[in-house]
Parts: sequence; structure tokens; C-alpha cells
Amino acid sequence: MTDAPLRPTKIMPLAAATAQRDQWQRESRRVVVVHGLFDLLDSGHLQRLSRARAEGDVLIVSLRPDIDPAWGRRRATLDQNVRALTLASLPFVDLVVPATAWSALGSIQALRPDVFAQGVDGIRLSSEREEDGTERSAVGNGGGKLIVLDEAEIQGSADRVAESTPGEADAFLRGFRSRYSAKDVIGTLKDLRGLKVLVVGDTIIDEYHFCRPYGMPQKSPVIAAQFLQSEAHAGGILAVANHLAGFCDTVHLLTCLGAADTREDFVRSHLLPNVRADLFVRPDGPTTVKRRYIRKFMARNLFEVSFFNDAPLPTDIDIQICRRLSTLIDQHDVVVVADFGQGAVSANMVEVLCRRSKFLAVNSQLNSINYGFNVITRYPRVDYVCIDLQELQMACRDRQRPAAELASSVAHDLSAEYLTVTLGHLGSLTHRRGKPPAAVPVLSRNVVDTIGAGDAFLSITAPCAQAGIETELLGFIGNAVGALAVRFIGNQQSITPEALFDFVENILG
Repeated sequence: MTDAPLRPTKIMPLAAATAQRDQWQRESRRVVVVHGLFDLLDSGHLQRLSRARAEGDVLIVSLRPDIDPAWGRRRATLDQNVRALTLASLPFVDLVVPATAWSALGSIQALRPDVFAQGVDGIRLSSEREEDGTERSAVGNGGGKLIVLDEAEIQGSADRVAESTPGEADAFLRGFRSRYSAKDVIGTLKDLRGLKVLVVGDTIIDEYHFCRPYGMPQKSPVIAAQFLQSEAHAGGILAVANHLAGFCDTVHLLTCLGAADTREDFVRSHLLPNVRADLFVRPDGPTTVKRRYIRKFMARNLFEVSFFNDAPLPTDIDIQICRRLSTLIDQHDVVVVADFGQGAVSANMVEVLCRRSKFLAVNSQLNSINYGFNVITRYPRVDYVCIDLQELQMACRDRQRPAAELASSVAHDLSAEYLTVTLGHLGSLTHRRGKPPAAVPVLSRNVVDTIGAGDAFLSITAPCAQAGIETELLGFIGNAVGALAVRFIGNQQSITPEALFDFVENILG
């Protein structure tokens, strides 16, 4: 499949679109306008747009911005430019107008549609903001009529995720709802607010360079591509700290940067305000940067280049970090370690962490740089282990036994109270000492990018484990976090309480 061609003539600001609408009016063409988010297009969106187009001669899509001011946060997974290009590629869409307001009112007044086609979900959103009567009046004042389409507009934001819940989750949710209400789950999450959390691990700067590949040159077996745009995210332990900072008031970060290219300004500017940071600097390498070259269409990874030094920390830096770590551990209720095997967590630090932490939660990640050399068993004692199936199998050197048996074995060896195995599209399995394991299926199929989802899972479930919640509830919360995390690229956003609470209320009813 080739990338959808750019259609700049089909994307116009409101002023230019108004002139185009006047031209169509002079040609006696019936103009239909729809207004919405249209994030992660699916069959519901396409049905609505196709039905709307059938009501007239031309279809204009007024496209909501990424931020909903009434909620004070981002509601779209994809940015407005990407959504506009996607809509412009549809043959039954004649014009896309990137709106600057969440309400349809401005677009209606400027475009004066003959027909304003509204989905039933759009009515609900307008009613919540007390705008439905105003929008209807504006359509009438412009000489048009408002129609309501039966198909619900399925948005890609947190308040609509239940409609993308996979079928295999239905049976689980029916049973889960009989034991937990949305109020119970949200109350559990709100109770985490007073915990003091120390986060330790590797800083990673995730760079995304979006490209449009053209193919392979005749003289060399490489991919030729046009650069489109780039963005950088605070990844690794920075992402963990930011996820936690939304749920816990006190978060302290301890990590190590590199002197060759510290990126310290970037790191500090991308941490949430309630994250305090101790940033040590090793003189013998750069701050770890993972530079990914991505095909923008469908966000497919072409290749990546990493900048790092995973050699043992210099002795003097290691001593300084261990001294500071010893001081901080006593001041915190939970220590969360995201060990990416990039050299920031030394053997001496592991000894201090395992011996001194009141409650220690760890993910030791396997990746292309450290594969086979960074297993959870390098930690002799952990209270909560959160790893994926491959990491569990590598720790046991066993790919044959069931995950539940492997989890029980590793949990016993590490004296862990909890051990969660994330299973990708199969959900998660949580083991607790003395209890049967709890399996929870995935709670959404809307996947943009899985990078960072495991870190988000660890971040929110670690304080939950410290609180001693039941395994089924811990797995549900983790999978709800994962369902939100896979809806945007990498660590583009942190998981907020508002988004997670919305998800829980929507999926539990």
C-alpha cells in the first residue's frame, strides 16, 4: 500500500472555505457540513460521512482541534493535521476545514450549510455544553436544516473507548462489574495521591522522524524516503515519572545523563511540575537517544539509530548515586525502577534498592541493545515485578511452561508479593503470593503504537500493588492504562487521572 497523496486543495482555513462555499452556492450546489473529531477513522465514521454526503452535492468536514477547552486537555490521538490529511483522502469528502474551536457554532455561522448533519453523539456533547439549541438556531438562521444521523460518531478519545472493546472482554467485564463499580476503581486510584514515590532508571529521549518512503534506488538496497517532520518525547524513566506524577503528589526522579550530549534542558522542561529530579552526569558518553525513522502513514517503523553508552558507570559517579539513593529511599513509600539496561542502574544500586526499599517495584526490560543480558533475576528481592512474557521466559530460560507456572517460580525466587506478566493482545496475568492468578483481557483494540505501554502499566500499577489491592483489580487498572497508552505514538502524552477515570466510567457503566 502506498501513502495517501497529500490533498492541500481539499484542506482550507475557514476564510478560504467560506469563499469556496459561496462559489458552490452560485453553482446551486447543496452544501452539507459535519463537525467532529474524526480520530482513528473506523467504519462508524465512514458511514456517517457517506450518509452525510448523500444529503447534498458537496461535503465539508469541520474538524475539531486537538484540545477540548471544556476538559482542559488533549482529546485526539492524532494531531489535527494528520486527521485533516486522512479525511482529505476520502473521495466523498470535498473540503476539510481545521476548526479552531471545539463547538460547531463558528463553522456553522461562517459556512451557512444547506444541511448540518449531526451524529447522535454530537448531540450529547453539545447538550453537555448547553450548545445544542444555539447550533440548531445558527443552522436555521443561515437558511439550512439540521439532520441527525443514526450512526454514532465513534471518537478516538478516552470518553468513547468502550465502543472499541474487544468481544472477548465482554464476559470478563460482566463478572467484574458484579464485584467492582466505577466508583470503587476510581476511589482506589484516588487513594494513591498521598504516596511518596521514588523513580530510578534510564533516561531515554525518543525521537521520531516521520518520512514518506518512495522505494528502493536501483543502485543500492536501501529505502529512499522524504523527511516530513520530527518530534521528541521524554521516554524511559522520564515517562514513568510523568505517569506517576498525575496520581501521586510526591514523585522524585533519580537518573543519569551523559556529558557528551546531556539534553538536560529538554529533560527538565519535559517533566511535570511535581517531579523533583536528581540528574547525575557520566562523563564518558551521551544521554541515551533512540532515533526512530517512521513511515507516517500507519506509523510503521522503518529503522532506528541509538546513541548510548551501556558500559558500567564510572566508579565515582556510581558511589555518588548510591549515597544519594540511600538517603532518598528512607523518605519514600514506593520505589519504582524502570531498568532498560542502558547502564544507569549499576550492580551497587541494585544492592541498595533491594536491601533498603520499603516497597520495590521493578521492570527489567529486554530490548535490541541488551537482549538476554538484563533479566529480572539480577534483583535478589522485589515486591512487585512487572514484565512481559518474553522477559519472564528469558529469566527462567524456559519457553515451554505456561506463563502462570513461570510467574509463580520467579515470584517465589524473588520473594515477590505480586508479579504481573503483560501478554500483548492477550491482556495480562497477575500472580499474588497465596492467591490464584488473575487473567484480564485487553480492553481496547484501537492501537496506534505499543511503545511505552508497558512503562505506563508499571507506573500506575506499582503504587496499586503497594496498596495491597486484589490481583483482578490490579490487572484491570493496568490494562485500562495500556488501552489508553497505545492510542498515541510512544510517550507523546502521559496518562492522566481524568483520562483514566473517563475510561473506567465508560467501560464499567
